[in-house]
Amino acid sequence: QVEKWYGTRYHKQSILTSTMTRWNTDSISSEFRIPARNPFVARNLQVLPHPLCHRAQNPSFMRYLSRVRTEHCSFNYPQLLWADTGLSLWWKRELNFRTPKIYVDLLLGTPLLSQTPRKAAIALLFKHLVLSQV
Repeated sequence: QVEKWYGTRYHKQSILTSTMTRWNTDSISSEFRIPARNPFVARNLQVLPHPLCHRAQNPSFMRYLSRVRTEHCSFNYPQLLWADTGLSLWWKRELNFRTPKIYVDLLLGTPLLSQTPRKAAIALLFKHLVLSQV
C-alpha cells in the first residue's frame, strides 16, 4: 500500500494470536529498567517572584516595572553569578511574561580555523548548525 500524503510504501498484517500470547506471558529482561532519578531535572517548574518584588503577582505593577528603569531595582539588570577564564554566567529575572528562558552565546577561538578557507567555511557552517538547534 502507499500512504496518500507522502507516497510512503507500507505493509499491514495482523499479529498472530500465538505471538500475542508469548508477548503477554514472557518475563521482561532485567536489562530493561527505568533509569535512576536525575537530580538535575527540575521537579517544580513554577516561576517564583523576585524576592525584592513582593508585588510581582500584580499585572499593573509588572507593566510599570517593564517601563521604569531605576537604580534601586536591581532585578532590571543582569547579575553576574559566576566568572572564569573565557566563561561567565549571568542571571536576570524575566518580569514581563514570568517564563524561564535562556540565551547562549559561545565564542570558540582556535588558530586552526584560519589555516585554510575550507576550515573557516566548515567552522562557519558548524556555528550556524549549532545556533539553529539552540
